[in-house]
Amino acid sequence: MLLVTLQTRPHLRAWFLLILLISCVLPSNVRAEEPAPVSFDEIQLILKNQCVKCHGPITHEGELDLSRPVTILAGGDSGTSLIPGNLEESLLWQRIADNEMPPENPLDESTRLKLKSWIENGAPGLPEEVHPDDLIHWSFRKLKQTTEILSEDKNNPVESELNAVDRLLLPQLQAADLGFSAEADRATLLRRVSLVLTGLPPTVEEQARFLTNADADLYTEMVEYYLDSPHYGERWGKFWLDAAGYADSNGYFNADTPRPLAYRYRDYVIRSLNQDKPFDQFIREQIAGDELAGFDATQPATPEIVELLEATHYLRNAQDGTDSSDGNPDEQRTDRYSALEGTMQIVSSSLLGLTIQCAKCHSHKFEPITQEEYYQFQAFFYPAFNVVEWQKPATRIVEAPFPKNSHPGRQKNQIKKRNWLSFEKNMGTGFVKINHMGRFSFRMIFLRVISI
Repeated sequence: MLLVTLQTRPHLRAWFLLILLISCVLPSNVRAEEPAPVSFDEIQLILKNQCVKCHGPITHEGELDLSRPVTILAGGDSGTSLIPGNLEESLLWQRIADNEMPPENPLDESTRLKLKSWIENGAPGLPEEVHPDDLIHWSFRKLKQTTEILSEDKNNPVESELNAVDRLLLPQLQAADLGFSAEADRATLLRRVSLVLTGLPPTVEEQARFLTNADADLYTEMVEYYLDSPHYGERWGKFWLDAAGYADSNGYFNADTPRPLAYRYRDYVIRSLNQDKPFDQFIREQIAGDELAGFDATQPATPEIVELLEATHYLRNAQDGTDSSDGNPDEQRTDRYSALEGTMQIVSSSLLGLTIQCAKCHSHKFEPITQEEYYQFQAFFYPAFNVVEWQKPATRIVEAPFPKNSHPGRQKNQIKKRNWLSFEKNMGTGFVKINHMGRFSFRMIFLRVISI
């Protein structure tokens, strides 16, 4: 029918030939859309659901770990698992194509086609090469001096003005055909420094001080000024308080009873930042402040002892609803373990960079921690969070004498009264002894000052 029509109507035949000619010379992506390239996110999801159970960070049969880009490329006992762009030399693909992986439940055809396309297109998302340090979990790597930094060129007027951070960033920007934005004017710079370091805009007095200043090192003066501000500790302390799980209440589902003395830990964190306390000291005080303090209940507690005991509240930040358990033995036990496990999670995430919750039931699929190691870690905290000899939050109070004349804010000419420092009672009985660490007691501290 179409042929008869074209023969009887020459003008239609001309149009048909023109359309046919155009379709032949147009690029393929105009004629029909090509399928989008397979992303590494899609591949990672496939590996996570189908492969990581046997080839992950903990269980890696054949020493093959398919949980991270660098370990995928590194391969295992049989050598490199895949060669980007080369299916024939990619052992991973050969095993999948032969239905050997996964052994019990081979991949369906559409999933295999995704993996095939991804490898053929160069396996985007994998690094170009593997360095030994890359195989170490990111939070366990030692800091090292970077070599990816622009060398200082004093003959180049632009590069000679760059600081170390600029010289680190510029090569990466240049690789993307980018560069720095125009330098900020003085008012904008002042506002940025003030907001970043204190969370507050500059006051009128601060604007008058810095915007009329012609010193060459004005920026350094700005930074030092706001670092010395008490608001600096308030601004940056909140980031540590978030990591440490700080809250003013117990926050356990509906059992959100108050923690009236938790603010003392908050103030300790703010003071520590404002004092520019070394980070290693900051951490030691929070983990073992009670041991460092050498506190004796029969002796006065100095301000130094008080601060160390306040720091130990870090170990009391986890949710704790044991004050509100309804008396059911199973619920009580669950609530107590929840407080213990919450502390473990806070310590591991804020200090080790690990999420360990999954290892409670099985060795972690993605973090380098086994189920056995999870309970070894728990053993450090259990003596303080003893679920059998449990102390509820409201009952963890003992009293210690405060030195004369050293009560905060008390004037020397005031009538001297005996003051007492109250802090939380050690959960459990007495001191805990761990042979390889010596005496190691966790006192979960709340502090308050009272007068009698």
